[in-house]
Amino acid sequence: MKARAFCPGHITGFFIIEDSDPDFRKKGSRGAGFCTVLGAISKVELGEGQGIKIFINGKEEDAPITRTGLSRILGDRKHQITADITLQLPQSSGFGMSAAGTFASCLALTHLLEIEDPKNTALEATHFTEIQHKTGLGDAVAQSVGGFVLRKEAGLPPFGIVEQLDFEGEITLCVLDDSLKTSQILSDKEARQRIIGVGCEAMGVFENTTDLATFVQQSWKFAQKTELISTKIQEIIGTACQQNASMAMLGNSIFAFGSFDCAEGHIFKTKIEKGGAKLLD
Repeated sequence: MKARAFCPGHITGFFIIEDSDPDFRKKGSRGAGFCTVLGAISKVELGEGQGIKIFINGKEEDAPITRTGLSRILGDRKHQITADITLQLPQSSGFGMSAAGTFASCLALTHLLEIEDPKNTALEATHFTEIQHKTGLGDAVAQSVGGFVLRKEAGLPPFGIVEQLDFEGEITLCVLDDSLKTSQILSDKEARQRIIGVGCEAMGVFENTTDLATFVQQSWKFAQKTELISTKIQEIIGTACQQNASMAMLGNSIFAFGSFDCAEGHIFKTKIEKGGAKLLD
């Protein structure tokens, strides 16, 4: 048996870490970001035997994040699972690809196993493994609904509360060569303190003025004040004086609404994906 599912990418402009609660369902982040048409497609096959094989863009990988999510859903069931994942954006670049590949794979598996409430089961498994591996805090929650998402309360529903804002348009992504390790940043005490403090400032402003210009402005201030921004991104956006752009969190990448001139890195064109993760067949 086979099933395919899609999960959009997700880009965060600014966020606040909230992971002190012992219940993983209440852990996560508050912040703002948007889902992208470019994301992950996973084809999952259920077969005889036992074990999990994961292929990412045609190459077999250990993929511990996706493996943890699939194992959580599988539980004590005895099956051979093969997940063939196509990532449409680079990993470790701030596009939520670890969550997207995991969410799409988990969603396909829940349908194959005929699990009740498949989407929420897949969301819970993805959020759990992202929290456990410190690879993300709010991607999966945003990817479950799609669109431009204001995460007002951290965690999974009903604890987590999100609001979808009516923003749309063309998006340009510029990916520079060096990636950032989310787990390292989320484990660094000083970085965490800066993120929480500056994130609270950004959220306070944006919740009072929820327009696209304010989102980009607060994202840019967040990138600078948290000291997460690289010198190269500072140079590219600062020199160009392009006010429609900022840094994707957490990645050595730039997002821009509309066109963006970037002579360095790899360019991707995409749009805001208004729908969340979904079964394809």
